[in-house]
Amino acid sequence: LVRDMNGNPMQLLLPAQRVLVFTPDTVPPSLSEWEMDMDHPAELRLNFTETVDRASFDVNQLYLVSDGSGRAAASVVQLSSRGMSRLVTDIDTPSLVVALGFNDSSLVKQLTDLCTEQDNCYLSYNSTLVKDTSYNAVNSLVANRAREFTADTTPPTLERFVVNMDALNVTFWFSEVVNAS
Repeated sequence: LVRDMNGNPMQLLLPAQRVLVFTPDTVPPSLSEWEMDMDHPAELRLNFTETVDRASFDVNQLYLVSDGSGRAAASVVQLSSRGMSRLVTDIDTPSLVVALGFNDSSLVKQLTDLCTEQDNCYLSYNSTLVKDTSYNAVNSLVANRAREFTADTTPPTLERFVVNMDALNVTFWFSEVVNAS
């Protein structure tokens, strides 16, 4: 039995009352803010104005953009499930966490003007990104800067190497993209 703070029992209304007027949710969710963490493992956190349906989320609709002005010369990386980016949040919630896959993270890190600092880390997506739990599509977003940004400070590690004496070369594999110059 439910009681209030003074120990008074809740009054039950019997029989059950029928709703006379029902107004469904028709307000689309919007992104309230987002955060980017480029340190290993790279991930972004999306905070929406209401609970969203994680099953409707499509990582292929996320774009990281280096400039918020919409100029054509901006660097752009479209995240993708083929690039192994994926949603790691396992419940419907207003906050979704997306882990950048190795391929997507490498594409971003190869571009020296994209997501190396807060001032060159913007997010764009269209309304097919996600829906709320009432199936309202999210409002589209064009070039919104990350509220919080964490730079990549983890040094790469050498994972393996191969020496080819016939070709007289050595091939190295690192944990992330490296500058070979």
